[in-house]
Amino acid sequence: MEEKVQRSNAGKGIGIAGFVISIVALIIFWFPILGIVLGVLALVFSIIGISAANKHNRPKGFPVAGMIISIISIIIAVLWITVIASMMGFIQEFSDDKLDAEMEMYFSKEFEDALDEIDTDELEKQLEELGDEIDEATDEMEEAIKESEEEMEEAIEEYEEEQEE
Repeated sequence: MEEKVQRSNAGKGIGIAGFVISIVALIIFWFPILGIVLGVLALVFSIIGISAANKHNRPKGFPVAGMIISIISIIIAVLWITVIASMMGFIQEFSDDKLDAEMEMYFSKEFEDALDEIDTDELEKQLEELGDEIDEATDEMEEAIKESEEEMEEAIEEYEEEQEE
């Protein structure tokens, strides 16, 4: 008689889950907090998968790959947080009051000079012409809507007459 040896799938499911979650964490490291959370979750699942596979002498490929990828994703997410924080410090350096005052003075003078060159009468005339064109277009649209409504009513009446016959 042959004895059937039943092989356990211990650790396989959770190891694959750790692997998949670690890949997702690696892909979304651009959102560092979410990347770290998923990376830690994947790391936990992978470690549990390795432990279960060791107890039942099963292959550990997916859990080990998940553990490695999750560690890499956590490191990348932490580095990304560091880059973002340093960029924020860099930006803050250039937003001091002196620089803001100089920029405001330069742009306000430029703006005033540009305003002096603009012919306001011409702008008012163009604005009035644009308003007239808008009024004309609105009237044309209203007429077209009325015509469409009339045509629809006629079509409905014709259809109803055909249905009565």
